[in-house]
This record gives sequence, C-alpha cells and structure tokens, in this order.
Amino acid sequence: MDRLTRSLMEDYFRDNGTTIPDEAHAFEVFCNYCVVAHELPYHASEEFEVDDVSVGQLPFDIGIDGIAIFLNERLIDSKEEVKELIGVSGSLDLTCVFVQAKTSSKFDSGDLLKFFNGVDCFFNKKSSLTSNEFIQHKADLVSFILDDNSVYLKVKPTCKLYYVTTGQWNDDTSLKILCEDQKEKLLDNSKNLFREVIFTPCGADEINKLYRSTKTTVTAEIDFEDRVSLPEIKGVTEAFIGVLPFKEFINLIKDEYGRIRSSIFYDNVRYYKGPEIDVNVDIAKTLKSGRIEQFVVLNNGITIVAKSISGIRKKLILNDYQIVNGCQTSHVIFENQSVPGIENLYIPIKIVVAAQEEIVNNIIKASNRQTEVTKEELLALSDFQKKLELYYTKMDIDDPLYYERQAGQFRQGVIKRRVVSITHQIKTFAAMFLDQPHLASRYYGNIYKEVVGGNIFAEKHESIAYYTSARAYYVLDNQFNRANVIDPKYKVCRFHILMALRYLAGGVERPPFTSKRKIEPYCDKVLKVLADSNECLNFVQEAVICIDKAAKGSIDRDKFKTQSFTDDLIKEISLRSRS
Repeated sequence: MDRLTRSLMEDYFRDNGTTIPDEAHAFEVFCNYCVVAHELPYHASEEFEVDDVSVGQLPFDIGIDGIAIFLNERLIDSKEEVKELIGVSGSLDLTCVFVQAKTSSKFDSGDLLKFFNGVDCFFNKKSSLTSNEFIQHKADLVSFILDDNSVYLKVKPTCKLYYVTTGQWNDDTSLKILCEDQKEKLLDNSKNLFREVIFTPCGADEINKLYRSTKTTVTAEIDFEDRVSLPEIKGVTEAFIGVLPFKEFINLIKDEYGRIRSSIFYDNVRYYKGPEIDVNVDIAKTLKSGRIEQFVVLNNGITIVAKSISGIRKKLILNDYQIVNGCQTSHVIFENQSVPGIENLYIPIKIVVAAQEEIVNNIIKASNRQTEVTKEELLALSDFQKKLELYYTKMDIDDPLYYERQAGQFRQGVIKRRVVSITHQIKTFAAMFLDQPHLASRYYGNIYKEVVGGNIFAEKHESIAYYTSARAYYVLDNQFNRANVIDPKYKVCRFHILMALRYLAGGVERPPFTSKRKIEPYCDKVLKVLADSNECLNFVQEAVICIDKAAKGSIDRDKFKTQSFTDDLIKEISLRSRS
C-alpha cells in the first residue's frame, strides 16, 4: 500500500476514533466509506454507519466487501424504510452499489471475475453460491423492492460496481474486455432487470480523491453582476461567463481566517508553482504596474465548476465548487491583495454547473454532492439550538463533544466522531429519552415528522438530556471499538442499548425535560455511569441481556425496527429493574 493511501486511511480511522488491526479489513471499511459517501448526494448526506454497508470479515462473502441500497438517493436498510418512502413518493428510483477492495497493487482478472459473479449471485435466487447473513439480508431487501406490488419504480434499477486496489488502473485491454463481457453477462442473467450496469475501477489515486472530497465542501456568495448566461447546453444545468470585481473574487479564494482556500484547487490540473515562475512574475507585474485595468484582457481568466448554484438576481451562492483552471492567477492575486489600486481589478470568470459529470470530466472529476437548505439548517437558527451549542462547550472539557448547529461547522480540526449533528442529536435523544430507538435507523424526514415538535427541541427543555444522549452514544461507541468487549452483532441495536442504559442507570420514571430541579439529577446518575468505564460496561451487559430476552435470542435487523420489539424490551427492562 502506498504511503498516501495508508496515511489517509489512518486519518479516517483516527477521525472516527477507531482502530482495526487487520490492514486488509481496514482497507475494506475505508473503501466502503469513501464509495458510499461519494454516492450519497449532499442534500441526502445524513450520517450513515459504515458497518451497515460493510460485509466485514464474515465467511461466504461471495467476493463482495460492501453493499449499499439507495432508494430515491436515500441509503436504506429495512423494509420499513421502503414503506415510508412509498408513502412520501409515488414512484421510486433504485440503485444498488457493490464494493470489492483489495490491498493488492494490481487489478487481478480472477478477483474481478469473482466480484462480478458475486454480484450476479446476489440477484439470482437460484444461484448455487452460498452467501452469508449480511448479504442475504440485503438481497431480501432488494427482492422486496422488486417484487412488492406496492412499489412502483419509475425507471429500471441501476447497478454500480466499484473495484478498488492500491495500484493504478492502466486501461489494460484484456481487463477492459473482460469487464465489458461481465457487464453484458450481468445484464443478460438479470433478464433485462437493470437500466444500466456501471463498473468503476478505482486505483489509489481515485479512492484517495473520493476520501478527500468528503472533506472539501465549500460555499461562497458573490455579486456577479457583469455576467451573461450561456445558451442551453445538453448536460449542463447552468453556465455563466463574465467579469468579477476583486472584492467578490477574493471572497471565493480566501477563508474566514484570511488564508487561501487550498481545498478549492484540489481538482486543478496544475498546483501552485510559486511566485518565481515566469507566468506568475508577469501576472504580478501587471497587478503592480499601474496597468491593473488591462488585466481583464491580458489574462485567460478563471474557470469554476460548482455542484450547484442558488441565489437571485446578481447574487449567486456557489456550493461545493472547485477552481479547475486559474490556480496560478488565483494565488498571485491572493499574494498581491494589498497592492494599491487592487480594488479596480476585474477577473474574467466562467462558472459551470453540470448535471452530468461526464460533461466536465475533462476538467474535473469531483464528488456528486449537492447542497440545499435542509430542515437541520432551519432548526439551526432557533434560540434553543444556540443554547444547546453553548451547553456542549461547557461540558467535559477534557473529553469534549461538539454540537454542530450548522453543517460543516467542525469540518476541520475536530475528530469526526466527537461531532454531534442535529440529525444525530434527534436520533440519540429520541432513542434514549423518548423510547423510540426503532425510529433511529429511519431517514431524517420521517424521524423529524414523528418526534420534532413539543417532544424535542422545545424552548423550555433543559439541555442536559440532549447532551446525555449524545454522550451515551459516544461512550457506547468506544465500548464497541474495544476488542472483545461487546459482541459486534449488537451494533444493529445500539439505539436500543441507549434506551436500556437510561432505564437501568437513571430509573424507570423519567422526569419532565422542563424541570431543571428534577431532570438534572436524573441525567447526572446516567452521566456518572458513563464516566466510569467498568461500571458502564456492566450496565451495557445488563442491557444486552434484556435485549436477548426480548429478542428471544434472535438478533434480527428488521425486528429491531418495530414498535413491538421496543415495547417487549421495555417490559424486560422493567422486570429486571424490579428484581
């Protein structure tokens, strides 16, 4: 494995506070995260647990390391989520994503064949290959979508295969022919099931870029008055060309700390070569020579590719953008932003928003995320959210959590697993304090509808219960990451463990959230347990015993997503608390 890939992989696990001793397994998890994060569009990028898409080290993996099922761009894992989406939308769009990751530095024809055969087996109920429980669960879910009469697919499904190695894909003719033959075979064997089968070979450069793209989203607002819209172009959503004054352009390239935004040049074909090279010397001379007004006709300008644009009239908001041509110019302007007369500078600008990635594939290969105003962002404006964010800053300073009231607030410099988003807060609070752990795996829209209102984020609620639920999830995650402490199979019911912890450590009777005098000592009892690793583990083990009894020994994903199981678990906990 090359040094950069290993470094980024270590960054991912460090960011999530986890370690996986086996390198091959670690690479599989890393690749699954990168691919699924890439496939999730930004407006649907609610947190996902990589364990929910990773086959892991289970036997009978039939050559597949990761499986992600998308309906209407939502990552789903249960029949209940399918039924919810049917209620929201009359027609659905299904995409099935498969990942195979190899630490080998080459693309092996035998492993490629095994991967394609495994995907074929996934859709073929009569296959002779034996698959494990995880794969069978995903296959049953897809069968439910395809066979249930209440599900209407507006188009045929899409099948995507990502084969990842630590090497480089060199367009080897024999491998390309093999992959094309296997794609055609998959289409034939599925009896015309798919709209298309897309095979994506990823070497080290590609998977590293996918990972980097999860960390580089940026947004800026500009006044772009002197512009014209380009004529309609097939595959392009919007395109503008014009000139931008210096005071607006500097907003695109400079961050809130006064530094140049290095991330927006990631997809540029040339990195910044420094002020000494001839072309950059010439640009600087123009800026300093008193001929600054000539710059607009002397310079080739800047090309920007954005994932989406919003705004009205002359104001534009660029979301997830990259400067793909003009890296040298941008850096020289940044370095000379204080020269006299710089306010008179105008820069030629072209902005493109492409609906189809291949349209701009020759200038940029970027992630497919889009940004839109979400319910979380609207919630972020409330006084309660601001109060909650402040509360987090005062708690457990030596082992902090960070409440992310605004998306991307802690993108840099904070370990990811310590960040609590609004969506995550809703899930943990609903599970632990509202007895709704079965809702936690559902997509954001339905959780919001079912628990937001008087039950959550009410202005008179005390913050401590919200913090306690997030802290409990964080501590429980730590327990799962300790080798041989809790059986990993119980991860599928982690939100039920949260609820059980609250009952067992705090007591069956939960005080009102509006009474500081009552809710604080109640939560303090839970927080005291969470602060003691050994005592916490004892309570988690008690919770697992209750779950086993309620589940009658069967750890079934679908079962945990029902109200009836939650009711059975509460009964078991109550019986144990009284005994």
